[in-house]
Amino acid sequence: QPNIVPGTFTVIDIANGASSSAQVLTTIGFFNRFVVSYPPALQTTLGQNYKFLLYGQKEAFDNKGQPIMVKRVASDTRLVMVSEIASSSASILQGWESTMSTSLANIMAITPAKNTDSFTATNYNGVSVRFKNFPYPDRSIDYALVQHNNKTYLVIAGSREAMFAMIDAFLIPGR
Repeated sequence: QPNIVPGTFTVIDIANGASSSAQVLTTIGFFNRFVVSYPPALQTTLGQNYKFLLYGQKEAFDNKGQPIMVKRVASDTRLVMVSEIASSSASILQGWESTMSTSLANIMAITPAKNTDSFTATNYNGVSVRFKNFPYPDRSIDYALVQHNNKTYLVIAGSREAMFAMIDAFLIPGR
Protein backbone atom coordinates (compact mmCIF):
# COMPACT_ATOMS: atom_id res chain seq x y z
CA GLN A 1 0.00 0.00 0.00
CA PRO A 2 1.09 3.56 -0.54
CA ASN A 3 2.14 5.66 2.43
CA ILE A 4 -1.03 6.99 3.98
CA VAL A 5 -0.68 10.51 5.31
CA PRO A 6 -2.05 10.71 8.87
CA GLY A 7 -5.52 12.26 8.88
CA THR A 8 -6.24 11.47 5.22
CA PHE A 9 -8.02 8.79 3.19
CA THR A 10 -6.68 6.74 0.30
CA VAL A 11 -9.13 4.84 -1.91
CA ILE A 12 -8.13 1.23 -2.50
CA ASP A 13 -9.44 -1.54 -4.70
CA ILE A 14 -9.62 -5.00 -3.21
CA ALA A 15 -9.26 -7.64 -5.88
CA ASN A 16 -9.70 -11.38 -6.05
CA GLY A 17 -7.47 -13.52 -8.25
CA ALA A 18 -4.17 -13.17 -10.08
CA SER A 19 -3.18 -9.71 -11.30
CA SER A 20 -3.87 -10.53 -14.96
CA SER A 21 -7.40 -11.76 -14.20
CA ALA A 22 -8.12 -9.91 -10.96
CA GLN A 23 -11.68 -8.88 -10.28
CA VAL A 24 -12.39 -5.87 -8.07
CA LEU A 25 -14.61 -7.00 -5.22
CA THR A 26 -17.91 -5.41 -4.22
CA THR A 27 -18.73 -5.09 -0.51
CA ILE A 28 -20.52 -8.45 -0.47
CA GLY A 29 -17.74 -9.98 -2.60
CA PHE A 30 -15.22 -8.67 -0.07
CA PHE A 31 -17.20 -10.13 2.84
CA ASN A 32 -17.48 -13.47 1.04
CA ARG A 33 -13.79 -13.52 0.09
CA PHE A 34 -12.72 -12.94 3.71
CA VAL A 35 -15.40 -15.24 5.16
CA VAL A 36 -17.29 -12.50 7.01
CA SER A 37 -20.64 -13.61 8.41
CA TYR A 38 -23.30 -11.02 7.69
CA PRO A 39 -27.10 -10.93 7.72
CA PRO A 40 -28.48 -12.42 4.47
CA ALA A 41 -30.74 -9.36 4.09
CA LEU A 42 -27.64 -7.19 3.70
CA GLN A 43 -27.10 -8.67 0.24
CA THR A 44 -30.34 -7.19 -1.07
CA THR A 45 -30.09 -3.84 0.72
CA LEU A 46 -26.60 -2.81 -0.43
CA GLY A 47 -26.43 -0.77 -3.63
CA GLN A 48 -23.87 -0.75 -6.43
CA ASN A 49 -21.93 2.32 -5.24
CA TYR A 50 -19.18 1.47 -2.77
CA LYS A 51 -15.60 2.37 -1.83
CA PHE A 52 -12.91 0.87 0.35
CA LEU A 53 -10.53 3.35 1.93
CA LEU A 54 -7.55 3.37 4.24
CA TYR A 55 -7.41 6.13 6.81
CA GLY A 56 -4.14 7.39 8.32
CA GLN A 57 -4.83 7.05 12.04
CA LYS A 58 -3.49 9.82 14.32
CA GLU A 59 -5.34 9.20 17.58
CA ALA A 60 -3.86 6.63 19.98
CA PHE A 61 -4.33 5.56 23.60
CA ASP A 62 -2.02 4.00 26.16
CA ASN A 63 -2.91 0.86 28.12
CA LYS A 64 -4.76 3.00 30.70
CA GLY A 65 -6.93 4.68 28.08
CA GLN A 66 -5.07 7.99 28.17
CA PRO A 67 -4.53 9.80 24.84
CA ILE A 68 -0.92 9.69 23.70
CA MET A 69 0.88 11.71 21.12
CA VAL A 70 3.15 9.51 19.07
CA LYS A 71 4.63 9.86 15.63
CA ARG A 72 2.22 7.90 13.47
CA VAL A 73 3.66 5.66 10.79
CA ALA A 74 2.27 4.89 7.37
CA SER A 75 1.31 1.36 8.41
CA ASP A 76 -0.98 2.68 11.16
CA THR A 77 -4.14 2.70 9.07
CA ARG A 78 -7.78 1.83 9.58
CA LEU A 79 -10.10 0.30 7.02
CA VAL A 80 -13.22 2.24 6.07
CA MET A 81 -15.97 0.71 3.96
CA VAL A 82 -18.65 2.85 2.37
CA SER A 83 -21.58 1.35 0.50
CA GLU A 84 -24.87 2.68 -0.75
CA ILE A 85 -27.66 1.00 1.22
CA ALA A 86 -31.44 1.07 1.52
CA SER A 87 -32.43 3.74 4.03
CA SER A 88 -34.54 1.20 5.94
CA SER A 89 -31.56 -0.98 6.90
CA ALA A 90 -30.93 0.17 10.49
CA SER A 91 -32.72 -2.82 12.01
CA ILE A 92 -30.70 -5.27 9.88
CA LEU A 93 -27.47 -3.69 11.12
CA GLN A 94 -28.58 -3.63 14.74
CA GLY A 95 -29.50 -7.31 14.42
CA TRP A 96 -25.94 -7.97 13.19
CA GLU A 97 -24.38 -6.31 16.24
CA SER A 98 -24.35 -9.49 18.34
CA THR A 99 -21.90 -11.15 15.91
CA MET A 100 -20.40 -8.13 14.13
CA SER A 101 -17.26 -8.04 16.31
CA THR A 102 -16.27 -11.63 15.60
CA SER A 103 -17.40 -11.38 11.97
CA LEU A 104 -15.25 -8.31 11.23
CA ALA A 105 -12.35 -9.07 13.62
CA ASN A 106 -9.81 -10.07 10.98
CA ILE A 107 -10.52 -7.34 8.44
CA MET A 108 -10.80 -4.60 11.08
CA ALA A 109 -7.75 -5.84 13.05
CA ILE A 110 -9.56 -5.95 16.38
CA THR A 111 -9.60 -8.46 19.25
CA PRO A 112 -13.24 -9.13 20.19
CA ALA A 113 -12.27 -10.38 23.67
CA LYS A 114 -11.15 -6.83 24.55
CA ASN A 115 -14.80 -5.73 24.66
CA THR A 116 -17.67 -8.15 25.15
CA ASP A 117 -20.23 -5.42 25.89
CA SER A 118 -22.94 -4.29 23.48
CA PHE A 119 -22.62 -1.58 20.88
CA THR A 120 -23.20 1.97 22.11
CA ALA A 121 -24.70 4.96 20.30
CA THR A 122 -23.34 8.47 19.92
CA ASN A 123 -24.05 11.38 17.63
CA TYR A 124 -21.51 13.23 15.50
CA ASN A 125 -22.51 16.23 13.39
CA GLY A 126 -26.13 15.08 13.40
CA VAL A 127 -25.29 11.50 12.36
CA SER A 128 -26.10 8.61 14.69
CA VAL A 129 -23.05 6.36 15.11
CA ARG A 130 -23.10 2.90 16.67
CA PHE A 131 -19.72 1.78 18.01
CA LYS A 132 -17.74 -0.70 20.06
CA ASN A 133 -14.15 -0.02 21.19
CA PHE A 134 -11.41 -2.69 21.47
CA PRO A 135 -10.62 -1.49 24.12
CA TYR A 136 -10.28 2.21 23.15
CA PRO A 137 -11.64 4.28 20.24
CA ASP A 138 -8.41 4.04 18.22
CA ARG A 139 -9.37 0.38 17.53
CA SER A 140 -13.09 -0.02 17.11
CA ILE A 141 -15.97 -0.93 14.90
CA ASP A 142 -18.03 2.18 14.21
CA TYR A 143 -20.92 2.16 11.79
CA ALA A 144 -23.41 4.76 10.64
CA LEU A 145 -26.02 5.43 8.00
CA VAL A 146 -25.10 8.73 6.35
CA GLN A 147 -27.50 10.68 4.14
CA HIS A 148 -25.87 12.35 1.13
CA ASN A 149 -27.35 13.59 -2.17
CA ASN A 150 -30.69 11.85 -1.51
CA LYS A 151 -28.98 8.49 -0.93
CA THR A 152 -28.10 6.54 2.19
CA TYR A 153 -24.60 5.15 2.73
CA LEU A 154 -23.44 2.57 5.22
CA VAL A 155 -20.06 3.54 6.66
CA ILE A 156 -18.09 0.99 8.68
CA ALA A 157 -14.82 2.28 10.12
CA GLY A 158 -12.01 0.82 12.22
CA SER A 159 -11.73 3.79 14.60
CA ARG A 160 -13.70 6.72 15.95
CA GLU A 161 -11.31 9.13 14.24
CA ALA A 162 -11.78 7.43 10.86
CA MET A 163 -15.58 7.45 11.26
CA PHE A 164 -15.72 11.12 12.22
CA ALA A 165 -13.39 12.05 9.34
CA MET A 166 -15.61 10.13 6.89
CA ILE A 167 -18.75 11.82 8.19
CA ASP A 168 -16.99 15.17 7.77
CA ALA A 169 -16.06 14.19 4.20
CA PHE A 170 -19.73 13.54 3.43
CA LEU A 171 -21.13 16.61 5.18
CA ILE A 172 -18.53 19.37 4.73
CA PRO A 173 -18.33 20.74 1.17
CA GLY A 174 -14.84 20.48 -0.30
CA ARG A 175 -13.68 17.66 2.00
